[in-house]
Amino acid sequence: MRTTRASCRAPGGYRPRRARAEEMPLSLLPVTAHSAEALRDTCRELSNHVERNAAPWLPDLAYTLATRRTPLPHRIALVVRDRVRFARWPSAYLR
Repeated sequence: MRTTRASCRAPGGYRPRRARAEEMPLSLLPVTAHSAEALRDTCRELSNHVERNAAPWLPDLAYTLATRRTPLPHRIALVVRDRVRFARWPSAYLR
């Protein structure tokens, strides 16, 4: 059976409201690499990935970065609440 967006709505057409930025959880995004140059490249790739894909929810991304990536000697971590704030950090770091 194919599920459509309309069939996923609650009875009565109720749609949950979107959370305001201050209601979103803070996420710690750790990024590591072998060198400073590689760290900048990794940050750029991560930023591009989030820009291209609307799907990654920041808490899920934070979990993956913290548990599925190998800790390497060059590190940076950022605390973000939403995608808008996340989109700003790489340009400041990559200058």
